[in-house]
Order: sequence, then structure tokens, then C-alpha cells
Amino acid sequence: MNGALLSVRSGKRSKGFTLIEVMVTVVIIAIIASIAFPAYQQMVLRSHRSDAIDTLATTAQLLERQFTETNSYTGLVLPTTSTNGYYSISAKVTAASYTLTATATGRQAKDTECKTFTIDNTGQKTATTAGVCW
Repeated sequence: MNGALLSVRSGKRSKGFTLIEVMVTVVIIAIIASIAFPAYQQMVLRSHRSDAIDTLATTAQLLERQFTETNSYTGLVLPTTSTNGYYSISAKVTAASYTLTATATGRQAKDTECKTFTIDNTGQKTATTAGVCW
């Protein structure tokens, strides 16, 4: 015990971190994480939008090829989900026209800004928020 008192009295400082220093560090990391994690999640949702765009463009290309060969959009088996499964695909196909719609499913449904994508035989592209999604 005498040795401990001598080191405090002699001005020697023990090595290491105090509890306050550790707590301040934890609080700073928590604040940074609370800002960064939601931004990261939003970026992941935005990156998954390409799944819908790719699937709709590929399906539209198949339908146009079908129309070129048979003069009708009907007769193809179309996908019901996007390539990576983030969107469900629905189609309204007649001999002279089609409309393809991709609707976000699962965790991607949290992307309220671009929940649906639509393309038709005239090339008209629409989405939940005009001008942002395509």
C-alpha cells in the first residue's frame, strides 16, 4: 500500500485510459454510427433499384423481339420476380401492347421513393417518384 501512495504523491501517472475517456469514445462512436447506418441503408436500397430496371429492360427487349418475329407481344413466358428477387414483376400483355411493372418486395419495400417502376411498349417509363428512379 505504501508503494501505491508513493506513486500518486510522486506525480507518476499510471498508464491506460480512464473510464471517462472510454465513455467519451463510446459516445462519439455511437453518434457517428447513428448518422452513418441510416445513410448506408438508404444507399443499399438505391443500389437495388438497378435490379428492377435491368429486369424490366431485359423483359421489354424480349417482348420487342417477339413482336418483330410474330407481330404480337403474346406467347412468351415472362418472369414474375426480378433477377435478384428484390421486385415482383407483373405484366399486362396484349397482341398490340404491353405494360411491365416492378414492385418492391421484402426489405426493398422500405424504398418508398421508388417502390414501383413501369415501362410500356412505347418506351414510356414511370416510377413512384417521377424523374428520380429511372
